[in-house]
Amino acid sequence: MVFCVSLLTVSGASFLYGNHLRERSRRADVGVSSQIAQARTGRFALRAENPAGRSARVPDNAEEARRTFDTVYSLVKQHYVDKLPSDRTMSQSAVRSMVAALNDPNCYFLEPEQFQLLNAESRGHFGGIGASLIVRGTRQDGYTDYKITVVSPLPGSPAQRAGLRPGDIITHIDGKWILGFDPYLKVNALLEQARKAAPGDSETETVRREADSARKRVQGGIGLLAAQMALRGDIKTLGRLKLSKDRRVLTVERAGEKNPLTVEVTPQSVDAPGLSSLTLSDGSGYVRIPLFTEKTADEFARALKSLPKDKGLVLDLRGNPGGMLESAMSVEAQLSPGNLFGYEVTSGGKQSPLKPASGASDGSRPLVILVDRGTASVAEALALSLTESGAGVTVGGRTFGDSTVQMAYKLPDGSAFVLTTGKMLSPRRQDWASLGVSPTISIAPNATEEQILGTAMSTLRGRPQVAARRVN
Repeated sequence: MVFCVSLLTVSGASFLYGNHLRERSRRADVGVSSQIAQARTGRFALRAENPAGRSARVPDNAEEARRTFDTVYSLVKQHYVDKLPSDRTMSQSAVRSMVAALNDPNCYFLEPEQFQLLNAESRGHFGGIGASLIVRGTRQDGYTDYKITVVSPLPGSPAQRAGLRPGDIITHIDGKWILGFDPYLKVNALLEQARKAAPGDSETETVRREADSARKRVQGGIGLLAAQMALRGDIKTLGRLKLSKDRRVLTVERAGEKNPLTVEVTPQSVDAPGLSSLTLSDGSGYVRIPLFTEKTADEFARALKSLPKDKGLVLDLRGNPGGMLESAMSVEAQLSPGNLFGYEVTSGGKQSPLKPASGASDGSRPLVILVDRGTASVAEALALSLTESGAGVTVGGRTFGDSTVQMAYKLPDGSAFVLTTGKMLSPRRQDWASLGVSPTISIAPNATEEQILGTAMSTLRGRPQVAARRVN
C-alpha cells in the first residue's frame, strides 16, 4: 500500500487477562515505550510514529466484551479438566484470534522470533528469498482468493538471481499449496453442486473428482502467514512445515505465461543496497534509491551536493518497493520544497495532510523519475507528489499499485501484531491502489538500459529549469 507500517513497542497490551484487562484498559490502551523505524520487506513501508495521541474508537459494547473475556478466562482457569497452557500461550492465542477476526490477510500476529525478523530488516538485513511481497485478494464464487504476489526482488537477492519478477504470484512452496482462501468453502460448493446434479449427470463425477483434489491440496497446504514467514527465512516456521533451510522450489504464475513456472531459490541473508549516484554522459545527475531506509535522506542530500548543480537529475525508483515514509518525504522536500506530499486516510475516513519537514532543497533542477512495475508503496507516493507538484515527470512503465498503510505493534512478551490502519492518497487525492501510476512518458518493457537513460536525458533537455508549483 502505500503500505506505511510503523513498528511500535506497546507497553500497555491491547488484550490481557482477567482483572488486568479492566485495569489496563482504564489507562491508555496503547502506550509507546520505544519506536522502531524499519526498511520494508513484504508489504511493509514502515514509519516511526507515536499513535498514543490518536483517539481510539471505543464501541458502546466494549465493556460488555471485556466482561465476556473475563468470564471465559476465569471459567477456563477454574474448571478446565487437563493441564492448562501457559498464560503467554493463551494470551498470544487470544491476540491471534482477535486479529484473524478482521478477515484481513495483511493483519496478523507475529511470534517473538518472527518479529525479530522485522527488527533485522529495520537494520537493512534480509533473510529468506529477499523479495518484497504483498497479499492480494480476488472475489470469486462466493469467497475471496488471496495470493502472495511479488512486489519487487531486492537487488542482489536470491529472488532476483532466480529470476522472480514484480507481479509473479507464488502458489506453492516445495510442492505444498499455499492456502489463499478458506478451502472448505470451495470443497463444500463443489459437493453442493454435485448433490444438486441430476442422477446420472455426466458432470457429477467430474465435480466429485475436483472436490477430492481440493481436499488433498488442503491436507498438505500451507497457510498464508506461514508461507510468508517461510519465504522470509523464519527457522521456526520452516521446522514446523518440514521444509529445508537450504532450498525453496516455488511454483509461480506469471502474466503472459500459459503454464505455471518452477523457480528454484537458494535462501541467503542479504543486506539492502544503499543509494547510488553518478554523472551521466550529458552531465546530468543520476541517483538510484532501491529502498527507503533511515539513512536514505542523508545519503540523498550528500549525493545532490556531489552532482552538477546546473544540470537536470534522473531519480531512479525502479524496483523500489517502498520503505520509510519519513525518508521519502525528506527526499521530496529536497526536490520540491513547500509542497504537500499527500494525504493519509485513517479510521472513519479522516484525511490528514502529509507535509514534508522543511530543510535544504534543490527545487529548481529539471527532474525525471524512472518507475516500473517494481515501484511501489511510498516510492509511488513520491513519484506522484513530484509529478503533481510539477517538479518532475515520470518515465518508464506503470507502477505496482500499493497504497495501504499498516502498523506493527510490539507487545510486552516480545510478540507483535500487524494492523491495517489506513491508506495513502496523492496531493490531488488520487488513490493508486491496485491500478498503479501511469508514467508521463511510457517506455516499452523490452527497452534497454541505454534506451531508458537516453529517453530520460532527452526529456531533461526539454524541461525548463523552474521551481515546482504548489499543489493543495
